[in-house]
Amino acid sequence: MEIRQLEYFHEIAATGSINEAARRLNMSQPPLSYQIRRLEEELNVKLLSRTSRGVELTPEGEALYAHVTAAMEQLRAGEAELQRQRELRSGMVSIACSETALHAVLLQVLSRFHRENPAIRLRVSNQSAPEAIDALRSGLAELAVVTMPPAPLSAPLEATVLASFREVAVCSTAFPLDSG
Repeated sequence: MEIRQLEYFHEIAATGSINEAARRLNMSQPPLSYQIRRLEEELNVKLLSRTSRGVELTPEGEALYAHVTAAMEQLRAGEAELQRQRELRSGMVSIACSETALHAVLLQVLSRFHRENPAIRLRVSNQSAPEAIDALRSGLAELAVVTMPPAPLSAPLEATVLASFREVAVCSTAFPLDSG
């Protein structure tokens, strides 16, 4: 059993017509009928009954059609996932970033990301936090990295903490700061 035979069977079942299925598949009717006969022989069941209005599924054909439909949906989902991954691995990502976040966090992360994904070009623009959020909202950036969102975010935006910052006072031990 070949995937293309199952695709042919699915198209015939969906249209109820070998001729219409052949047209949609951009092939002539005799090779399509031949492939369905081969599938039926291999499975040792009759899948289709010819009628004056086209073809109808036999009970075995209906059972197979349900499984083939589910399998084809899974195959399409797999193809879509691979396409999304290809798009993520190539192209360009625009990042709007506040200067503090750029120096504190993003340079190390971007450097590692670029080593792991060399086909992706990164465009980083240095902006204030409100400007970076506006760039994200307007579609000029796919990601905004800021040290603190300028205001509570609403859907479809959300914030994820990448790192926390600690302010540290550095002083001489001769003149200690009173931390109390």
